[in-house]
Amino acid sequence: MVDASKVTAALVVISHYKRKQHKKRKHRWWIKEIYRQRNVHAKQLLSDMTFEGVEETIKNFTRMNSETFEDLCIKLEPIIGKKIHRVAKQSQQKNDWPLP
Repeated sequence: MVDASKVTAALVVISHYKRKQHKKRKHRWWIKEIYRQRNVHAKQLLSDMTFEGVEETIKNFTRMNSETFEDLCIKLEPIIGKKIHRVAKQSQQKNDWPLP
C-alpha cells in the first residue's frame, strides 16, 4: 500500500500549488482614456488635457499648474526646438525646396 506520509506530502504540494495559482491574478488599474493611448499619441496628450479643461489633471500629470508649464515651454523652446541647419537655410533662401 501507499504510505500515508507520501499521500499527505502530495496533498500539501498540490494544495500549495493551487493556492499559488489562485493568488496570481491580473491587476486592474483605473486609468483615464487619454493616458491609455499615450504611447501612440504622446504629442497630443497635453493638448488633449488642455482641451478637456481639466486643470487638476494637468497639474497631476506635470506636477505644476498649466501657467507655469506654459512659461517653462516658452523658455525652453529655443533650446530644445527644431533647428534649421545652415545648408537648409541656404536652400530655403534659394527656394530650391520647402522645409516641412
